Amino acid sequence: MEKCIQLGLVHNIGVSNFNIEQITRLLNSAKVRPTVNQIECNVYMNQKKLVSFCQHKQIVVIAYAPFGSPERPGHCSDNAQFLLVDHRLYHIAERYNKTIAQVALKYLLQRGLVVIPKSSNNERIEENADIFNFELTSKEMCQIDKYNLNERAFKFIEAKSHRDYPFEK
Repeated sequence: MEKCIQLGLVHNIGVSNFNIEQITRLLNSAKVRPTVNQIECNVYMNQKKLVSFCQHKQIVVIAYAPFGSPERPGHCSDNAQFLLVDHRLYHIAERYNKTIAQVALKYLLQRGLVVIPKSSNNERIEENADIFNFELTSKEMCQIDKYNLNERAFKFIEAKSHRDYPFEK
């Protein structure tokens, strides 16, 4: 990737699913620091420590799966919680006349993350964009922080035997 920068093919490079240890190794050996780290991040998998580390190192965090991808095959256990029907988020959403999805996106944006919600439905795309006319309070942000379950939708089981398998859980 560094060669692509030298050749003028790209302006910046990024990584995906890197943990703190991997980023540290990269920063200690690379000539070009990554601009972004794209990671799974949502209310139930808030990755506070990793996000804080990246922000401290001036690495932008891009959050994929902001709704947790509950329909992903093999993801849900019998006691899985579904973010988009979480009654606690519903009560916050109700205060702002917003949806749970909008509150979940706003939570990530207010933490300074770039968010990638996936949808092919035009109404949902418009709904996802309608989040810039309200702010969650610091109390609500702290409250939502407590909903973290450290539960991944993307487990990358096929990489589990790799020495750099990126997840603690």
